Amino acid sequence: MQLGQVLLNLLHNAVAACPEQGGIEISLTHADGALVLQVDNDSAPLPVATLEHAFDAFFTTKQRGTGLGLAVARRIIEEHHGKIDMENLPSGRVRVKISLPVLGA
Repeated sequence: MQLGQVLLNLLHNAVAACPEQGGIEISLTHADGALVLQVDNDSAPLPVATLEHAFDAFFTTKQRGTGLGLAVARRIIEEHHGKIDMENLPSGRVRVKISLPVLGA
């Protein structure tokens, strides 16, 4: 249930950041004993300060919102012994990447 909440939050953020004619791509792969989920969107590249603080509690770039969504997502992912990060891609897209260990791997 919690991981579903994380995915919904990431998709909500991707839709909100994406221009009207932009796209969102979701991929799930298995690599190095981990499941890797990536959510890429066509939003404009983010400033370095935004990337550095995106997962901080109460940090937001939105007019409305609490700034807790990504902080909660990070807490949930870390409770599952995973990692989450955000980056600008050379293509101009923004990527959120989650890596979760595969049990028994």
